[in-house]
Amino acid sequence: NCLGVGNCVLQCVVGGTGDINSCFTMCSKQGKTGSANKWATAFQCGQDYCAPPSDMLGKCASVTIPAGEPGAGGQILCDQGLTYAQCQAMTSMTCIPCINNARNLIFGDFTVDPQNPGPPTGMCPDPASPDCKGGAVCTTKINACTMDL
Repeated sequence: NCLGVGNCVLQCVVGGTGDINSCFTMCSKQGKTGSANKWATAFQCGQDYCAPPSDMLGKCASVTIPAGEPGAGGQILCDQGLTYAQCQAMTSMTCIPCINNARNLIFGDFTVDPQNPGPPTGMCPDPASPDCKGGAVCTTKINACTMDL
């Protein structure tokens, strides 16, 4: 099912087997028909909700990973106005909490242990947050995933 695809991707990425794209490709073959597409749609909506260019809230900005760092030339999401070094050194005040509530309910339950997240539960770390399930923008897509049994 959809959350099963999410758990497979979580285990693959956290276990160091691959990046999110290769893990999704592998895991999509293990889910029932349509489940992988529901997961991808919900996950992408949650990410886009907090991230540029679709983020209307200004909670995240794309920051380029500098040369000499793993993933150099790629992008990470960070609070607006921070450099890569600041992103790595500081606790996110707006971006990561937004993503945790808008996207990671699909990717994994990070409330268990941020370094060793549990399987996706369909719950937001902060259910009262306006960002939970990507606000009104993503709720339908995320609910379609969590109800895919």
